[in-house]
Amino acid sequence: MKRVHLHLIGFMGSGKSEVGRILAKRLNIPFVDADRAIERKAKMPVAEIFRRKGEKRFRELEAELAAKLGSSVSRVFAWGGGAWLSSGNRKNMLASGTVVLLTCSEAELWKRLEPEIPIRPLLCGTNPREKFRKLLKARQSAYKGADMKVNTTRKRPDDIAGVILKRLKNQ
Repeated sequence: MKRVHLHLIGFMGSGKSEVGRILAKRLNIPFVDADRAIERKAKMPVAEIFRRKGEKRFRELEAELAAKLGSSVSRVFAWGGGAWLSSGNRKNMLASGTVVLLTCSEAELWKRLEPEIPIRPLLCGTNPREKFRKLLKARQSAYKGADMKVNTTRKRPDDIAGVILKRLKNQ
């Protein structure tokens, strides 16, 4: 079987993990949540990695995972919101499969993320809404170059997965 990964990228809260699980089930291939894989390797939650080791170490672990893409069977990956910012990660993802950017309106992203602030290391602390806005603005221009873009605003994960599968079939 030819190895072809499906990479879901986008800002935190855009639906990557939930949609990824559905896609993997429908495609009958394994699902990998990059953050969970990093947690297993580091033997601690993402928030703890950020707190104890810093964002730089987290990004190094993310890059190590992306560098191993060529040696595994087909999978659906849900990447953390910052994974695409690394040129090395982008190169590895694009070379190993199809990259799908999930987008969402700012208002809906905040609605999804606000209850999760304590477990979102880049948002917790003082003034999380301002941190959210600055991070979203900074990353929007970086989320370019994906093979496909799908808006998740006010859409059910099952329907989003259906849109992605239909577009993949028509490629």
